[in-house]
Amino acid sequence: MDKTDRRLGMQQAISRRDFINGVAAATASGLVPGTAFANLPVTASAASAGNYPPLQSGLRGSHRGSFEVAHQLMWAGRQDWGRIDTADAEVYDLVVVGAGISGLASAHTFKKQYPGARVLILDNHDDFGGHAKRNEFAIKGKTVIGYGGAQALENPGEYSAFSKQILSDIGVDTSRFNTAYDREFFRRHRLCGATFFAESRFGTNHLVRYPLMDYTWFVPFAQPPLSTKEAVQQMPLGQSARRELLMLLEIKGDHLTEVPAAEQQDYLSRISYRDFLERHLGVHDKELLSVLQGLTCDEAVSIEVVPALNIMVYLGLPGLNATALAGINATREPYIYHFPDGNASIARLLVRKMIPRVAPGSTMDDIVLAPFDYSRLDERGSDVRIRLNSTVVRAVHNGDPQSAKDVSITYVRGEQAFKVTARSCVMAGYNAMIPRICPELPEKQKAALALAVKCPILSITHMLSNKAGIARVQFD
Repeated sequence: MDKTDRRLGMQQAISRRDFINGVAAATASGLVPGTAFANLPVTASAASAGNYPPLQSGLRGSHRGSFEVAHQLMWAGRQDWGRIDTADAEVYDLVVVGAGISGLASAHTFKKQYPGARVLILDNHDDFGGHAKRNEFAIKGKTVIGYGGAQALENPGEYSAFSKQILSDIGVDTSRFNTAYDREFFRRHRLCGATFFAESRFGTNHLVRYPLMDYTWFVPFAQPPLSTKEAVQQMPLGQSARRELLMLLEIKGDHLTEVPAAEQQDYLSRISYRDFLERHLGVHDKELLSVLQGLTCDEAVSIEVVPALNIMVYLGLPGLNATALAGINATREPYIYHFPDGNASIARLLVRKMIPRVAPGSTMDDIVLAPFDYSRLDERGSDVRIRLNSTVVRAVHNGDPQSAKDVSITYVRGEQAFKVTARSCVMAGYNAMIPRICPELPEKQKAALALAVKCPILSITHMLSNKAGIARVQFD
């Protein structure tokens, strides 16, 4: 590890949340307060809905048209893409594969170091931003803006100097969120958490206005109207499951007496949540364990695998109050650092920084409503071009990898294959695809890239009339 690696923060430990963001994901469904959205007259960009991805509905993460070529490459092993046309006569200084935040940040960093460089960014989706998606809804002449993926900058005060510099470059001042975010919205409107029991599993559709997961570090919800005992009695569970659940929700005091308090954090990081429940709290009811298993979506693994500390501290599943760690928080900073469209504004700021003609404005405030002209993303003559709907299928050196001066990148757009040439290339897409795209990689590197398994994320935005006084619903 050299000095450059250390400046990038590579010597730092990877937090649980950073790891989850990189290789796994969650299923999420929530009701978002109106003040978290921008509710304004329909913008010029919204009016051009035919070429404006944020207004599209349905599955928008990996939408139809974005994955078919990749599936042919990965699952069918396709190598022949027919006639390959030369997309651009020029040789780019850099081609970035992937227009997510990491790819955009790579392009920005390169342009900062080499101001006159010509950069092409390729992405298989119809929008840039990767997991940081923006949703817009035109309702009764108003535009409602929300996020459809990555929501927030979590613990930005702990970011590496490199990451902080990028935020500064694009005009993000995190102190602005201290007054921009309404922390008392849920409490002021008496909006609480709730748990929904689905008929397919419990024989009835039943909503209980009581959260089984404590998310108060995430969003300060109002207190539920039911006591713990009243809530458990309303849940469609058997008598044994209710008895053990009530004990689990109400238990207090350190029940890990055989583990010194100073060692409990390490211990709970090494045993699974199920082991903790069964071994130390006497939870054995199969129905209750099944209910708790249904709440682990953010970890993408079962309660037999997920570390007990992770799921109790970060997700707020019950049991932490039975240890010496009761009251510790998952984050050392408030969860307030997000734009109305989540991290999509970070992606937009990066794009506007590199391609100023794509949208007016110059601040983190005006980016929220700045109309984006997608037709300017890939303009001939621009130093930076973003080419969407383009799936890269091959990246190889032109000649001996040890001495080659440039690389050849092949991508498929529509049903036609194209080739571009670049002096440098950054792979900023799905790690699992890289061995297929880059056949020259050493076998050990291919094997290492295959170790990280990506789990799908489903983030749903609802537009509902909220008369139930509920801020968040957990589905079981």
